[in-house]
Amino acid sequence: MILGVLLILSFVFGILSSVTALESPDYLAKLSELEMQVLIASFFQAAMSLVYVCIAVLFYPILKNYNENLATGYLGLRLIGAGFLFAGIGPLLLILGLS
Repeated sequence: MILGVLLILSFVFGILSSVTALESPDYLAKLSELEMQVLIASFFQAAMSLVYVCIAVLFYPILKNYNENLATGYLGLRLIGAGFLFAGIGPLLLILGLS
């Protein structure tokens, strides 16, 4: 049940971590007006990466029963993915400062 809630939270946090103003050609001019939206998006991106790690930790014992190498690989790749999500917060905040 906890795993299901975390999966749903990951979808919700993923949606809330997007900033649609970044997709327009003049995004630097628009971002200064949307500072709070960018800060909220970076918060939800950090929350999403934590949820991803929690999902991997909870799913590890289930996968370990079937294949330990698969479970270890899944956990490692989820940790790397969470690291990339955390690394993506920095440029987002730097672009906000640049705007």
